[in-house]
Amino acid sequence: MNGGVSFFQDLYDQIATRGFELVGWPSRSEQGETLCASLARALLAQKGEASAAALAQRLVEVCRGLDDEARFGFFAFLAENFSPDPAAALAAAKAYAKEPGPATLAALQAVVEPPRQDLFRRMNMAADGTATLVSLRASLIDMLGAHPRLRTVDHDLLHLFISWFNRGFLMFDRVDWHSSAALLEKLIAYEAVHRFTGWHDLRRRLGPDRRCFAF
Repeated sequence: MNGGVSFFQDLYDQIATRGFELVGWPSRSEQGETLCASLARALLAQKGEASAAALAQRLVEVCRGLDDEARFGFFAFLAENFSPDPAAALAAAKAYAKEPGPATLAALQAVVEPPRQDLFRRMNMAADGTATLVSLRASLIDMLGAHPRLRTVDHDLLHLFISWFNRGFLMFDRVDWHSSAALLEKLIAYEAVHRFTGWHDLRRRLGPDRRCFAF
C-alpha cells in the first residue's frame, strides 16, 4: 500500500517538476499572501496537468512559510473571492425545482460548491499538501473567534477533511521496540496517562511480554 502511494507521489512530483518549465509564474515582486492569492487564481484557472502540479507545489511551499498575519490575509482573500455565484446558484435551483432530474441536480451541485474546495483538492495533490492544509486549518481555527467571516473557509476545509480521513484509511498495528524511531518518539511525547521517563522506560514497557497497539 505504502509503495503504491509512494509511486504515485513520485510520479506527481515528476509532473510538477516538468510543470516548472512550462507555467507562467506570477510577478516576482509579489510575496506572502499576495503571492498566494495570485497562485491560487492561476491554479484554479490552469487546465494542464504539469502546469497545475507546479502551481500547486509552489502554492503549498509559499503557504508553509506564511506568518499568522499573512495567513489571515490569505484566508480573507479566500473567503471574499472563492464563494459560489449567488445568481448562478439561484438559477440552477429554480431549474431543478421546475424540472427535477439527474442533469438539473448535477448542474445545481456544480454551482453551489465553492471554488475553494477545488483549490484545496488541487493543493492536496502536492508534496506535503495534506500537512499544509491541516496546518492552515489549525491557524484558521485560532482566528475564528475574532473573525467569524472566515468560517466559510473553515467549513470547506472541514468538509474535505471529513471525506478524506476516515477509519478506512487507518491501520491497526503492533508497536514494539523495533518500530520506527519517529513513531517511538511520538509515543514518548504524547503518552499522557502513564508518562515515560525516557528511552529505557519505553524499552522496558515495550518488552516481549507486553503488548502495545496503535492506529
